[in-house]
Amino acid sequence: ASRLETGKLHLDLAPVELNAMLASLADVAQVLAEDKTIEVDAGDEPVMVNADAARLEQVVLNLVTNALTHAPESGHIDMRLRSDDGEAAIEIQDHGEGIPAADLATIFERFAQHEGLDRDTAKRGLGLGLFISQEIVKAHGGGIEVRSPDGEGATFTIRLPRMERPDTETAPVAADA
Repeated sequence: ASRLETGKLHLDLAPVELNAMLASLADVAQVLAEDKTIEVDAGDEPVMVNADAARLEQVVLNLVTNALTHAPESGHIDMRLRSDDGEAAIEIQDHGEGIPAADLATIFERFAQHEGLDRDTAKRGLGLGLFISQEIVKAHGGGIEVRSPDGEGATFTIRLPRMERPDTETAPVAADA
């Protein structure tokens, strides 16, 4: 958390195909989900971003494990990938009770712990997961937000600048000597 706040987090940026990454993370998360189902809708068209794959996976897995922990009544967790206006959007949605409106404004703050979210004190963390997730996404030039209509679960959306995927490789043209 300190490295994030002081701008000392090093990112190993490279092209990442989000479709494949989400499918792989869904398989990992399904092992943790026990009796819940992780459903993925990543579309057919490849969506590319310039990212540190390990850090981005950390963020997505944090959001999925939070959904599993804080929405135990949710029968499934949805992972969706959308692309529009030069942005890639990853959505993680649970179908539990949702986040109390009073907690939404401070949910990404460092050490934030909310009674509504942490009903079971044995499952409480340090209150750093969402803060760290937000800082990692911001370091990628993106943003993260949450929507939680009363009683309708929570949807976290990660927005990242999209890379255009080259359709064809072009070979250098040899000049006549």
